[in-house]
Amino acid sequence: MVARTIPAVFAVLAMTLFGVPAAAAEDPGPPLAAPEAAMDAAVTCTPDIEDAKANPVLLVHGTGSTPRESWSWNYERALPALGVPVCAVALPERALISVPVANEYLVHAIRHVHDLSGRKVSLLGHSQGGTHILWSLRFWPDLPGKVDDVVALSGDFHGTVIGNLVCAGPCTAISWQARIGSNLLTRMTRDPLPPGPSYTTVQTVFDEVVTPAPQAGRLDGAANFTVQDFCPGRLADHVTMLADDVAWQIAADALTHDGPAVASRIKARCWKPFLPNVNLLGLADAIPTVGSALGGILGLTQPKLPAEPELPDYTRP
Repeated sequence: MVARTIPAVFAVLAMTLFGVPAAAAEDPGPPLAAPEAAMDAAVTCTPDIEDAKANPVLLVHGTGSTPRESWSWNYERALPALGVPVCAVALPERALISVPVANEYLVHAIRHVHDLSGRKVSLLGHSQGGTHILWSLRFWPDLPGKVDDVVALSGDFHGTVIGNLVCAGPCTAISWQARIGSNLLTRMTRDPLPPGPSYTTVQTVFDEVVTPAPQAGRLDGAANFTVQDFCPGRLADHVTMLADDVAWQIAADALTHDGPAVASRIKARCWKPFLPNVNLLGLADAIPTVGSALGGILGLTQPKLPAEPELPDYTRP
């Protein structure tokens, strides 16, 4: 309670002494409707989160997945080896529900990890995880100041042809929102990137999910790369980007330097397929993601809707 009261006291003092509106001190943005206990339980961190000297990295999984399926066998092993504390957030219902609904868990997670570590947070997302990261920074004004780096692996920022094909008729909320030209993605990418964090995107030209590749995963104002920029013809696809060594080199460069990744610093090892400390047996943990994602996208486990869900009021000017 005391920690929450202190910012309010400073806001009142600012308004009294300098005529600054209290809301200008730190606008928390839209209130979160999800139960706080559930949002707390969705965040897990390595034990060194409070003591590490490096900014923590918060991992954000993609459609149909969980933190274990996406991260336990790759980045949750490679980042701690660099002395980087790691957290992960479990988006509700495997991120198969409407983005603004699930996104509240990420908003809460960013604040929680920032408070827990006392440091800025870096965000690394795969696939729909990149969408959630940009959505959070776009509409919650207090978050960009809490974030250092943003790295998106095969992020979906401009929609995928799959969404347009699936939504030729009624389809699920997440499929509507993943379409090229969807209201959600159009609104999310309409304005310049929120200032503060540095932005790096990493794609593969052989992405079979976020298509057309690599255009669908690029962001104006970000440092945009493909693994084929460094290793022409490299056979990385949407799933193997989670363990690809060149993608790792780009991500690690961004996370361990000021600003986004820089091509001249990246020492691509084209002969090396996987990132350090990978557990290839753990790849089996990711198998359920495929069935879960297909079931959710095709409407086997999620309701079909006749049209894209209305955008929340907070997205309107």
